[in-house]
Amino acid sequence: MDKLFEYPEIYQNFFPMLRNWNENANESEIWEKLRLLVAHSTEDYGRLDINKSPFNVGLPIKLEEFTEEQVKSLAIRHGLDSKNILPLMSLVGGHPYLVRLALYYLVSQDATIEELLEEATTDTGIYTEHLRRHLEIFQENQELGRVFKEIVTNAEGIKVERKNRHIYQLDSMGMIKFSNNCVMPRCRLYHEYFGVRL
Repeated sequence: MDKLFEYPEIYQNFFPMLRNWNENANESEIWEKLRLLVAHSTEDYGRLDINKSPFNVGLPIKLEEFTEEQVKSLAIRHGLDSKNILPLMSLVGGHPYLVRLALYYLVSQDATIEELLEEATTDTGIYTEHLRRHLEIFQENQELGRVFKEIVTNAEGIKVERKNRHIYQLDSMGMIKFSNNCVMPRCRLYHEYFGVRL
């Protein structure tokens, strides 16, 4: 599915079709035999119209944050010293994609954790493409960018009583986390990078 996000002229018709098929399966004996399994990243949710999305129906199974033990295990499997994971996790938490990218980079580029951390929030770091893609979404959807800017500039996060559309999108994009009815950036990487760019 992620490849379709690059082609709005296709996904704007294709995603509503999948949603319609899912709704037909709930109402028709013939359609109920259809089972859809859709695997996708939620990073591009900032661009989608959530009322036409096939991703907010059915049973969602979300990839959760890695724990410290899981990241240690991954580091060892990559042939890395597990002491490298604490500085990495202080930057990206247990974000599966960001952790995996860092471990791969450390092994393939024979780089040090210090080098990775020093460049991480710059436009030359390993997360540049990932961060720029989100920045592009915030520039296209300025209201969403404004809400995220408010979140990254408030040290304690912002208090929310319930999820609104923007909070839903930011959560689906993996940009925020919740703590005691407050919303804050998911990790320090996002806080530092977007804090100066939004």
